[in-house]
Amino acid sequence: MTSQNTVNFTLLYTTDEHSSLIPHTPAIDFDPNQKDDTIGGFARLQTIVSKIRNEKLKSKEPVLLVSAGDFLSGNPYSWLATKGKTPELSLMNKIGYDVITLGNHEYDFGTDFISNYLKLAGYPKDNGPVLLGTNTVIYDDTPLKEIGLNKYFIKELTNNIKVGFIGIIGKEAQHYIRKAKDITFNSHLTSIKKYVKTLKENGANIIVAVNHSGVNENINIARYIDDIDIIISGHTHKFLKHPTITNNTFIVQPGSHLRHLGQLDISYNIESKELSIYQKNIPIDDIIKEDPEIESDISNYTNLLNEWLEDLTNKKINNILEPIAISNENIKKTPTYSETPLGNLITDSMRIYAEDTLEKTVDFAFQVNGQIRDDILPGTREDTKGKISFYDLARTAGMGKTINSTPGYPVAEVYFTKREIKIILESFIFLSKVMGNPLFLQVSGMRYSYDPDNVILSDLPIKNWAIPSFRAINSIEKYVGEGVQTDNNKDFIELKKDKKKLYRVAIDLYVLEFFPKKRLVSRLFVVPKDEHGNPIEDFKKSIIKENYRPLTVWKALVGFSKNRDLTSYSEDNKRIITKNRN
Repeated sequence: MTSQNTVNFTLLYTTDEHSSLIPHTPAIDFDPNQKDDTIGGFARLQTIVSKIRNEKLKSKEPVLLVSAGDFLSGNPYSWLATKGKTPELSLMNKIGYDVITLGNHEYDFGTDFISNYLKLAGYPKDNGPVLLGTNTVIYDDTPLKEIGLNKYFIKELTNNIKVGFIGIIGKEAQHYIRKAKDITFNSHLTSIKKYVKTLKENGANIIVAVNHSGVNENINIARYIDDIDIIISGHTHKFLKHPTITNNTFIVQPGSHLRHLGQLDISYNIESKELSIYQKNIPIDDIIKEDPEIESDISNYTNLLNEWLEDLTNKKINNILEPIAISNENIKKTPTYSETPLGNLITDSMRIYAEDTLEKTVDFAFQVNGQIRDDILPGTREDTKGKISFYDLARTAGMGKTINSTPGYPVAEVYFTKREIKIILESFIFLSKVMGNPLFLQVSGMRYSYDPDNVILSDLPIKNWAIPSFRAINSIEKYVGEGVQTDNNKDFIELKKDKKKLYRVAIDLYVLEFFPKKRLVSRLFVVPKDEHGNPIEDFKKSIIKENYRPLTVWKALVGFSKNRDLTSYSEDNKRIITKNRN
């Protein structure tokens, strides 16, 4: 579309960066001096963005850069936030982001934490990325209220076009915000409708929703709300090769971890108000060289992280790219809604490493898929082939922090009866069915079978909820072999029906907090106990300690995996079997 009445600009976008400062997948392969297959990295991103800006400057076309959230959490660089550093937002500010919507993982450590993070990054401030929280309600007299989030934002471009922005946290993403007690969320549909109207009233020519919600949610938003021209989608880490168009709304999603930079070249006709949009995805790969200034900043953050890592591991590891283990195959976190190779490795690590630390038998270990962040990929270059670095291992299980700011969710020692073990399994099968794959439970120390067609008893369409049957489980067997769980039948016995017997379970605090005093679903009322059968009032007191420090999931994984060949974990282990009753 070219005419006297046509103006052009470019919209660049990323989402779910998850502290991916350096090239990865796997990071051990990265070498700036030779060709490699790594992807991502903020220094490469800066190079691409600068190139596009310079090209568009020749034709006087403005360039905007936005993120749909979850820039924080998920790999070792995010740990620096617990030490008062803000690498993610500081780099995004330097790269020149215009708009960022806060995602659910920005709230992983609570509202006080993200408030302090934003304050250290210079907020509130008059320049730098505008932070959006269109449906976020912040309580009065709280630190986050002092920082403030924008309900909407209008950017007037140099060609006099006004681009209006909103950004919500979607309904599914809200389920995973568990510690942010000073905020709540309004209906995303009501909020969007309200502020789209506000943007129109304030003269916005084009409206862009930078939403931390997945494609399906955004299709629903576009279907019910008019006047949204573009939706940048996030949260689900999905990569859309081609846009989805619903109700004249252009929906795109660039994947996660800076694998791609999305680009929309937009033409707007002032008279007809028609848009013409050309979309492409730019791989952030080895072809793109690192920007020297951003690379220098990242190097400084890496040095800080390495110094801290040496302290965290009692001088056993002093470099995030140090080889820890080997494998001839990738260890995957897929398939969804199923036992996974990586789920088996992480739960085995939790069970066996906790056993060694406690010097007591640990019967079972549990972890949910949402806490398992990415596949483990060994090196592929001639000098790294088969090697797994600390970074590539720890980024799969490095979320959260402990009570003393040690990074990672701590592993707790709790006790349950057989009846409660069954309720836990039934409950998480149900929760994953209604809330998604992130709540599917991985296990160690047992195998069980269930009927996937018998999970839900009935639906409640009015409340958009369902009732669990609690009759999905067919059988539960305890592993009685030594060490790493096998799939040999002789190593299993049926779980005893003794009502008084307690089973010791290794479980992280994130999952443990799904057992509230109020029931989350019908009959989900299990009481985590100590070894004497007394209810645990404060879960923090059940945290396992190693050398006076909390044992975290990543420490268990690294400790178990160090100097080990993990190739056997490249396949499933027949721990979770789907089997119809009839």
